[in-house]
Amino acid sequence: MSDGQVIFLTHADVVIEPSKPPAEWPLSQNGRSRHQAFARNPVLRNVSAVFSSEELKARQGAKCVADVRGHAVSTVCELGECDRSSTGYLPKAEFHAAMLAFFENPDVSCDGWETANSAMGRIVRVVQKLQRLATALGDILIVAHGTVGALLRCNLLGIEVSQEQMQPSGGRETGGHYFCFGSRMGQPPSDWVRI
Repeated sequence: MSDGQVIFLTHADVVIEPSKPPAEWPLSQNGRSRHQAFARNPVLRNVSAVFSSEELKARQGAKCVADVRGHAVSTVCELGECDRSSTGYLPKAEFHAAMLAFFENPDVSCDGWETANSAMGRIVRVVQKLQRLATALGDILIVAHGTVGALLRCNLLGIEVSQEQMQPSGGRETGGHYFCFGSRMGQPPSDWVRI
């Protein structure tokens, strides 16, 4: 059997609800539509298993794909976004300042946030476990989040923690990008691709 690949997908646009923890924010209608359209993308033709963060927006994005592809979604706690529950919702300017500090000081907690190095260790460990399934199962899809996706890319590329690896931003649509990498350790990832 040939090696399978891992497709790491970030959830697309969400409905920001400041009164709720970010883990409970749902996909917006546009985010849902983007995931539904992506479900028919040829890159997914050999996917035989779908894994998701437990956060609502990631589960909804994974379900859009899994329903079209005829798979169940397996949720994995360790695929969650970096833990920012200590601050909850932050206005845009404060959030961007905190994210800058998060990446520039990867061993330091910003206002109680999980550190970048801790989040990177967590996402790398769980993805390595899932990565081994890609040989046995064929391709696998992981639906998670942008910041841990950037940290995973840093590890796969063998570089220090860097905000440069974040998914592209800009325009009205947010999130909803993927990259692929092989099931064998040490293979670099593809570039981010917008769904």
